[in-house]
Amino acid sequence: MPTKTKIKEDMEFNITMTKLLEALKGIAAAQFQTLKNKKKEKFEKFDRNFANFFRLINLTRIGHPALKSVNDKTGVIAVMSELGFMGTLNSKIGNMSLEIMGNSDGEFIVTGKKGAAKLKVSGKKVTIFPGIRENKRYEQAVAIKDYVVKLFDEQKIGKLDLVYANPISFTSQKVESFTLLPATELFRDKEKYVLYDKQELCIESDVASIMKYLVEIWITTKLYETFFDSKLSEYAAQSVQLEGSLQYLEEEGKRLRLKYNKARQEEVDSAMREVFSAILGASGGKK
Repeated sequence: MPTKTKIKEDMEFNITMTKLLEALKGIAAAQFQTLKNKKKEKFEKFDRNFANFFRLINLTRIGHPALKSVNDKTGVIAVMSELGFMGTLNSKIGNMSLEIMGNSDGEFIVTGKKGAAKLKVSGKKVTIFPGIRENKRYEQAVAIKDYVVKLFDEQKIGKLDLVYANPISFTSQKVESFTLLPATELFRDKEKYVLYDKQELCIESDVASIMKYLVEIWITTKLYETFFDSKLSEYAAQSVQLEGSLQYLEEEGKRLRLKYNKARQEEVDSAMREVFSAILGASGGKK
């Protein structure tokens, strides 16, 4: 059985680790809230103005290939994390990606190597991009956008879905999917601009070229926004993992205190037995 001194050392280590994990959990919570506020500032105004512009463009009644499927081949972007405590979410993202792909002759586009293995067993083509880096989110969004738009233009895919972990709250993440191409999401709002009598819409540039450019910006923005969500999910998952570790340390702390009290009691009992033995020995000597 460990000595009282050893148990006390373990108790002190337990207390130190608890304080460290509490600090890390606090940091994760602060990072989550900061990034969430930053995301709100960045995207809300853009989404609103961008949607309004497309409703205006809709007045031209000009079609565009990006607004309809060119074939039945599916492309799936799976936004996964390289962090260890994201394993459960990565697995759920992989499962939904496989479900969306089904029997389609398509391609998986994955961020990070960790989640790619699950998708490779499907026998479909898997293209791996680097894991999301906080200071490279925009550049990575552009790189993936360029790749998938090329696939669509070359008719290697006719549909493109995005699968990611949506941080609903600090303690809850939900795996969701979103269709990027065809870009019908841009016209989901039934509200449209209306030209009144004697009004005329004047667009100097080629409308099809404008729409292609704007659809690509929209895809880049959605990817960039999703990368924010992925990072938020990482902070939230990290917090959940730390909470689990804190609960374990709390239980371990209770167990160590019981062991310490037991060892201390045994030490007292042993000392008392030695005293009584010494007294009895001394009494026997006098006789």
